[in-house]
Amino acid sequence: MKLSEYLLDRIFSLICMLVAALVLFALLWLIETPAVFILFAEVILLAAYSTALLYDFFRKQSFYNLLQKMTEQMDIKTLLGELMVPPHFLEGQILVDVLRCCNKYQNDRLSYAEQENREYREYLDSWVHEIKTPITSARLIVENEKNPTTLRIDDELRKIDAYVEQVLYYARSTDVEKDFKVEKTTLQALVYAALKTYSKPLIQVGGKPILKELDIPVSADSKSCTFVIGQILSNAIKYRKDNLQVEFSARAEKTRYLFSFPIMALVFLLLTCRACSTKALPVKTAAAIPNQPALVCT
Repeated sequence: MKLSEYLLDRIFSLICMLVAALVLFALLWLIETPAVFILFAEVILLAAYSTALLYDFFRKQSFYNLLQKMTEQMDIKTLLGELMVPPHFLEGQILVDVLRCCNKYQNDRLSYAEQENREYREYLDSWVHEIKTPITSARLIVENEKNPTTLRIDDELRKIDAYVEQVLYYARSTDVEKDFKVEKTTLQALVYAALKTYSKPLIQVGGKPILKELDIPVSADSKSCTFVIGQILSNAIKYRKDNLQVEFSARAEKTRYLFSFPIMALVFLLLTCRACSTKALPVKTAAAIPNQPALVCT
C-alpha cells in the first residue's frame, strides 16, 4: 500500500476536512478574532487530522503488505486466514473473519473431494482384482483350446488385461509408500520384463527392439517400472511407422543414470540409483540427447 493510493482512497474525507478548515477560518474572521488565534486553531485542527490519518495509514499498510506477502509466498492459499493475526481496526478484522470462513469452506470441499477420490480409487483397486479372475480363466481356456479363433480372442484378452493394469496403476499411484517395493535390479531386467509382456504384439507389427548398455544396477520398484516401460512399448506399437525399431540405452554419469529411448512419449519412471535410500523417487525428463526423450535417475 502506497501513501498516494491511501490518500486517493480518502479523497472525500480530505475534501470535508478542507471545507471544515475554511468554514472555521471564515467564522473566526467574521467575529474579528486575531489572526494569531485563527492560525493557531487551524494548525491544531490540521495537525490532529493529519496525525489520525497517518496513524490509520501506517497500521493498515503494515497489515495489507503482510497479507500480500503471505499470499505470494504461501503454497497452500487456503491456510491464509488461519495464519493471519487479526489487526486492531475493524476493516481488517472483518477481512480476516471472511477469509477464515471462505478458507474453511474450501478446505471442507477439498477434504470431501479427497475422500471421494480415495473411495473411488479403492473401488477401482478392488474391481481390478475381481475382473482379473475371469480374464485369467478365459486365457486358460484359450490355452487349452488353441485354434485361430481362440488365438485372436487371446490377443483381445491381452489388450483388456493391459487396460486393467493401467487402471490398477492409476488407483495405486497416490499411495507410493504403501504399494511400491524398492529392490535391487538392473535396467536390462526391467526392459526384458516389459519386452516379454509385449513380445507378441511387437512381433506382429515387425518391430525390432535394440538394447544398448542396459546392464546398470539400480534400486527400483520392478513392477511399476516394468509397467511404465510397457506403456512406452505400447505407444510405440500404437503410433508406429514403417520399420519400427525400439531402442533403449543407458549410461552412467557422476551422480545419475541416464535412461533414454527414441519414442516421443514423456513419462515419469520411478527409478533410483544404488546410492539412494529405500524410497522411490520420481525422476526428471531431460533432453540430453537431441530429439530423444530421456529419463534421469538422480
